Amino acid sequence: MLMLILSLIICFATIIYFAEQVYESPRNDFTSIPIGFWWAIVTMTTLGYGDKTPKTALGYVFGSICAITGVLLIALPIPIIVNNFSTYYNHAKAQGKLPKKRKVPLVGAADALKQQSEGISLQNLQYNLHSTSCSRMGSPDTEDINQILQGTRAAMKLSTALTAMIVTDQDAMMKKQWGN
Repeated sequence: MLMLILSLIICFATIIYFAEQVYESPRNDFTSIPIGFWWAIVTMTTLGYGDKTPKTALGYVFGSICAITGVLLIALPIPIIVNNFSTYYNHAKAQGKLPKKRKVPLVGAADALKQQSEGISLQNLQYNLHSTSCSRMGSPDTEDINQILQGTRAAMKLSTALTAMIVTDQDAMMKKQWGN
C-alpha cells in the first residue's frame, strides 16, 4: 500500500511539473519535480496548504485527479481502521466484564445440583456418598461414585457427583462446627 502511494506521488509530481510547463509563465509555482513532490503529498493527504497551486487547465485536471486519488487511497481507509479498532476494543472490554469461572463450588451448590439431576433424590445421593466415605475412613474415590450412581440407576455426570460429594463434605464440616 505504501509503495503504491509513493509511486502515485512520484507520478503526480512529474505530471504536474510537465503540465505546468506547457505555458511559460512567471506565475508558475512548479519550477522542479521535487516541488511537485511536495504539492502531490499535500494534495493527496487532503491538507491543501495552498502554497503551490496549478495555474493551467491541464494542471487543474491532474490536480483534481490527484486529490480524488488521495481521498480514495488515504482518507477513506482511516474510518474503516478506526471502526475495526473500536469494535475490537468494545469486544475486549465486554470480555473483561464477564465473570471468571470458579473451580471450587460454593456451599449453595446443592440447589444447582437439584436442578441438574433428573429425578434423583439429593438426600439419597448425599447419604450414599457419606456412608461410603464413613465406611472407608476417607473420601470416596471414582469407583465408589460410579457404583453409587449405578446403584441409584441415575444418568448423571461424574462431575455433578463430585460436586455433591464436596457439598456433602462441606455440610458435614458445618454440622460438626455448629454441633448439629
